Amino acid sequence: MNAILAIPVLLAACGAAFGEVLVFEAEHATNIKLNYEIKELPGASGGLALSSPEGAGGTFGYGSNTNPDVFIGSARFDFEIETEGDYFVSARVWWMDKCGNRFDASLDGGRAFYVGCDDHASHLFRKWYWQKAGPFRLTKGKHYLIETVGEDGPAVDRWCIHTPEFVPNDDMAERWPGKFADDPLEPISVSVAKPTELIDEDGKRSLTIWARKCKAGPVEGTIAVKGPDDMAVKPEAKFPVKFAADETLKRFDVVLEFPKTTPRSEKKVRVLALDEKDVVRATAMCILARPWDWHILGALPAPTRVEDALGLGNKVDLKREVTYQDGDREQKIAWKPVPRTGFNPFQTIDFEKIYGQSVSVTAYLYAEISVPQDKSYLMLVNNDGALNLWIDGNEVFTDPTHHPSEGWLRHREIALPKGRHKVLARVEQNDTPDNDFQQNYWLFRLRLREQRTLPSQIEGAECAGK
Repeated sequence: MNAILAIPVLLAACGAAFGEVLVFEAEHATNIKLNYEIKELPGASGGLALSSPEGAGGTFGYGSNTNPDVFIGSARFDFEIETEGDYFVSARVWWMDKCGNRFDASLDGGRAFYVGCDDHASHLFRKWYWQKAGPFRLTKGKHYLIETVGEDGPAVDRWCIHTPEFVPNDDMAERWPGKFADDPLEPISVSVAKPTELIDEDGKRSLTIWARKCKAGPVEGTIAVKGPDDMAVKPEAKFPVKFAADETLKRFDVVLEFPKTTPRSEKKVRVLALDEKDVVRATAMCILARPWDWHILGALPAPTRVEDALGLGNKVDLKREVTYQDGDREQKIAWKPVPRTGFNPFQTIDFEKIYGQSVSVTAYLYAEISVPQDKSYLMLVNNDGALNLWIDGNEVFTDPTHHPSEGWLRHREIALPKGRHKVLARVEQNDTPDNDFQQNYWLFRLRLREQRTLPSQIEGAECAGK
């Protein structure tokens, strides 16, 4: 973890002193981890904020209360208090809706506290305002604040640590003069923001890299981008970085290029920050992908079930219509390829993009995969809507609960023999939207990896019988 110390500042308003007040820009945090990203957002101080974009949750396993060791997007701020006392922690925030109106924080490694608003406080959604938490008793000396992803969708612009009588406002200047104290990641640290996890059909994908200066004064270093052997980087994989004395952040947009014949699989990309001696001082990473050749059957009225007729995936014929019962009527429906527009930017199949807002409906998904060797893999599952998942006719996962996809990533070890395998999923949506600020999400994502942040060599195969 970086160690950045802030010197407390005395602020005065209307002629009255309010004691120690510290103000941090959220994007100036150290050790920013996905799924937090620095974003250019209208209305944010300096035009930048820290955000976990809608749909990003779960990229590397965030928010799962069934897996307490999962990777969670976070950012750190170190500071120093000169006078012991009660302090509030306030954040300038932007909430998306009732499914994106909270995040968590902690002081000095203590119990996490909730920063957010009531689900029905729609008058606070989709605008910038100051949200307060506390009070907290802080002793004289060094402290640190950890900001942690709670739900995806919100953005955090600034933090203010202040005495109870002080009221934060949008006109405050950043007051964190110790932010360039020496730390283990000097001279430069890096974080990654990706417009999408999906590799375009032409094999290209842009990557935004944010470099942060970690010491005062002018700083020089190098940024290197590394990926699998078939990845090309334009204009180059290694480029110099120079910070002037008054700069904190620099943005770099790099075009990654993969062959047009890139397999339907995942690719790990690492970004390295090197000092003047080419010693690696900091790293960041992301995983990009070409999705499997998914086909969809739907939308069917819930709770229709046709998996037995499909042989739990073993008898899928993509050229034949499937018969189902809709009340007293017998209906037929055909398989269709999941369109490119049916994926959200984070490799997730978004049924709302295919069918629109939906309630009391069911859909089936089918894909075929090629496994390179007999071994145990890590299966990562997200679902918004009840889910049944079969591989080669064997049920490998079931979840009857309707809950948010992004906050519920489940991990399962699964042994798969070398060869071709058939994957069938049934996802049922029953939730009802309650107002304009409640999106009725209906989502599904499945990944098979070596480890949480290490892609496997499993590839999506073109489905037979198309």
